[in-house]
Amino acid sequence: MKKKLEVLLCLIVFITVGCLNGVSGFTFPSDWEKVRARMLYRKQQESTFMTRGSFFGGPEIEEFPEHILTTSPKPVTTPKPIVIDPLMQQVLDISNIAEVEERFQLGSMFMTRTAFAAPLAPPKAYSGAESVWNFTRAMIKREVYEAGTGNSLFSPISILVTLNMILLGVTGDTEAEMRQALGYPRYTGLVHSQFAKILESMDKDIGVTVITSNAIFVQEGFPLNPRFTSNLGMTYGAQTDLVHLDFTNRPQTMMRLMNRFISSKTNNVIQNMFTEPLPETSKFVLCNALYFNGSWEYEFLFDPPDFVGIEAEFHSFNKNIDLTLMSAAMDFPYVSDEENGFDMLSLPYEHDVKNEEISEAHMFIILPHETGEEAYRRVEQKLVDLDWEASFDKMDLMYGEVQLPRMKMEFSTNLAPVLADMGMKKVFSGEENKDFAGISPDWKDLRLDTLQHKTVLKITEKGTEAAAATAAFMFRMMPQKVVKLDRPFFLFIYDSLNKVVIFWCRVVEPTPLSHHLRNT
Repeated sequence: MKKKLEVLLCLIVFITVGCLNGVSGFTFPSDWEKVRARMLYRKQQESTFMTRGSFFGGPEIEEFPEHILTTSPKPVTTPKPIVIDPLMQQVLDISNIAEVEERFQLGSMFMTRTAFAAPLAPPKAYSGAESVWNFTRAMIKREVYEAGTGNSLFSPISILVTLNMILLGVTGDTEAEMRQALGYPRYTGLVHSQFAKILESMDKDIGVTVITSNAIFVQEGFPLNPRFTSNLGMTYGAQTDLVHLDFTNRPQTMMRLMNRFISSKTNNVIQNMFTEPLPETSKFVLCNALYFNGSWEYEFLFDPPDFVGIEAEFHSFNKNIDLTLMSAAMDFPYVSDEENGFDMLSLPYEHDVKNEEISEAHMFIILPHETGEEAYRRVEQKLVDLDWEASFDKMDLMYGEVQLPRMKMEFSTNLAPVLADMGMKKVFSGEENKDFAGISPDWKDLRLDTLQHKTVLKITEKGTEAAAATAAFMFRMMPQKVVKLDRPFFLFIYDSLNKVVIFWCRVVEPTPLSHHLRNT
């Protein structure tokens, strides 16, 4: 039975890492078929010596076939020739290309130039994935976390989609301020189209369940600009719901209706988006939620009554927390970054059948080398400027045992103050703003001072309460290095196909999840 990461997971991980027969120069994620080949070969060899539930015994696997150990570049396919309009082809045939290049080309790239200055480099192409990374960095830099626990959990892609929805309706200085804060180009059509494609791909192409729910709750009778609602429908319609409510009547009932609506969109995981009734003067309430559900590609061992987890203790900054760890042995990408002071590894989720050669969705775990809150925060700030693609390139394939706890993390906050600190002051000022005329002709009645964001992460084992054991393996190879994640660390859920962060998590004080067995 598959182990599920429902709306995500967290914490303490006891990892044993061995580099015997490691793949040097492993490329993430394009070499992922090598991981699958190694794991398949291990299972085939282990089945000769081992039955499920026995951990060690018999000869170790010392060598793998050459095709499993080495990585090779993908075959390069010649692109199809571009079909040019016949009239344009005639123009090209009679043109003196050498003269054109001599007149306008600088080096090997066409440039633009002004009358009094050197040629200007062409503007950098916009990237929606880069916007998600930049926003993630901005959130990390501002240390957005819960005061009591130090935990943080947010979805950069989901928050940006909500801000993009607002951007469709604002004008003037407010619109310019939002674009500048988010690093968007002047003309935002490409921004919206790229985000819409990313959401569509996340929904269909990455092998896990990702549901983004954006809701606009509007006071009954309050007019919205038809162009605004039309643009929302054309761009984010599949992820956006427009709900009319009467905030002036029975506020408790309206709050329950809103919570029920969000709960239905997140498989009943997020049940209390709003904890207090909204003011009777509310006209327009914007909120977002994201639901994530993924099966691990390589299952954790669960063989009741012989093995149902490992009792362990997580050492936070101010307290110790009892946890139960799940256990799995596998090959996974791993790097120890001495310069920035952390270890990083990646655990895959089940991939989409259309993408056999790669693994799309991953959970990355980052453990600081040094202990203590001060060292933790130093690493956190280094992550702001980290070249993530370079870090991925440094990862090599390692073999080890991962012990991951069943746990839950929940985080809810009003992001308006944080977004204002990033530069979006006018939109979240809570004051009358004529730039909201694109949202409603009654813009004088609009006040926006809240962007509520709630996320829930938990590891569950679907079906194991009433089902038999899973087909997990514990291999005989002994680890050469032990990395024990029993103290605060970071993790993020990453879509490697679209290169976007789905969740970012600051794990300081996790909530344990127990497993209740029937008939035991």
